[in-house]
Amino acid sequence: MGCGSSVVVKITHRKGQSFLATKIIKALKRAVENPIGVRGEASISMELTISKNGELLNVEIIHSSGNSRFDSAAQRATQRANFPRAPSSFNKEKKTFKIKLIL
Repeated sequence: MGCGSSVVVKITHRKGQSFLATKIIKALKRAVENPIGVRGEASISMELTISKNGELLNVEIIHSSGNSRFDSAAQRATQRANFPRAPSSFNKEKKTFKIKLIL
């Protein structure tokens, strides 16, 4: 498998949380690997629930890419990613982020 540098990660977030969202995008980009044999465009939408300590609590696929190799690579990336702790000003125990990975 190759480096995930050609995979685009997008995230939706609310104002005031852009610092955390940016860190989550970087963590996913570092963790994702392009699966061998996937050609053309593929995208997957997922919801990630992350604790304020940076622990991945839940992953849910919202829209599959239709390519099982790419979907599996995206799910593995969420398990491998080293998510950041939320800033001390963050007052919730967890946060759910909607993300989209695009090949």
